[in-house]
Amino acid sequence: MIDNINDYPGTSIIILSYNNLNYTKQCIESIRKYTSNENYEIIVIDNNSNEETTNWLKLQYDIKLQLNTTNNGFPGGCNDGIKFANPMNDILLLNNDIVVTKNWLTNLKIALYSNDNIGAVSPVTNSSSYWQSIPVNYNTLDEMQNFASQINISNKTRWEERVMVVGYCMLIKRSVLNKVGLLDEDYFPGNFEDDDYCFRIILSGYKVLLCRDTFVHHYGSASFNKNSSYANIMETNKVKFESKWDINITDVHFNLSYLSLVPEKENLKVLDVYGNCGVNGLMLKFYRKNLDFYIGNSSSGSYKIASKLHKTFSLEDNLGDGFDYILINNGYKFLTDINAKNLVLKALKASKNLALFISSTLYTDPNAENAKNLSLFHDYMTMNNFIITRKFSHGDSVVNFYMKC
Repeated sequence: MIDNINDYPGTSIIILSYNNLNYTKQCIESIRKYTSNENYEIIVIDNNSNEETTNWLKLQYDIKLQLNTTNNGFPGGCNDGIKFANPMNDILLLNNDIVVTKNWLTNLKIALYSNDNIGAVSPVTNSSSYWQSIPVNYNTLDEMQNFASQINISNKTRWEERVMVVGYCMLIKRSVLNKVGLLDEDYFPGNFEDDDYCFRIILSGYKVLLCRDTFVHHYGSASFNKNSSYANIMETNKVKFESKWDINITDVHFNLSYLSLVPEKENLKVLDVYGNCGVNGLMLKFYRKNLDFYIGNSSSGSYKIASKLHKTFSLEDNLGDGFDYILINNGYKFLTDINAKNLVLKALKASKNLALFISSTLYTDPNAENAKNLSLFHDYMTMNNFIITRKFSHGDSVVNFYMKC
């Protein structure tokens, strides 16, 4: 932890360039304008762009430039930049279609060095997947800067711990990078290498933060064409990611229904039976303060990540006062999962509420084995004085919310 902002290490800002010169110009010019008080260097790794782009880059007096003769992709290009960087500096991976804003880097550094256990941080933006974009009301870049100035006020209550962040602007602590290593180039030409890196940070014992007190503008995927080729790359790398980490991609999806199920009340004790890599637990901890959150013990890949982030509960553990809420995000799996059912049956003895998410397709085939299992589970809940007080749809699931009478 470093308290004095003047003692922060320098920052190597690594930008990959592959044509799209206008975006790259705006990105670099915004860094020059809004990062004047920071100790930083700009490193541009050009992945074999056209002559117009490379000629402009060669004329820039304040950048370190590497001109690749082949396209090394995003993870490969980032690794080129990391190797080119000052070995004492933190690393900031920045898409070339980002326009930075006042206080952007200062705010990110404050969050990064707020605790020794913070490994990487990222800001919010206008255009991103994975719930990192916020509503905006600007139409020009000048209006955008005014908008950002109202957000970019350092505030630790707006730092949200995440399982992963989209890597359009990711600041990584140098000591953590030295421990975790380079990006995995198996995700060539790009996509999922940032998710993979966040998992590796967490397994190394560090946290990843989304800084809602910092905003940058993002044009969105300037270096990838949104066509069938892009979709094929996404699918290929998704399969690689799932295979490497022994998860299903849905394990990192947010279940926003949790926010409506768990009320804004302090000191609640919650069990999430499957954990889902810990994403929903972190969401609840951010929006529901002083939450005592547990995940069910299992041998899954998602548990390996979630257990680094949350307390765990197994059949051998003392139940104590039970749980205020038990959440079962994958009811379809749960109905035939003996270990999970035993875990829940133990926890139910002293618990008050249970939410069961069941695939809606189950209800179309009443003769299915899972339908029978659901009926048996419902009978068990009734015998133990639980009744369904709410039933609603969520995506392709039907949620049965049980409450103890």
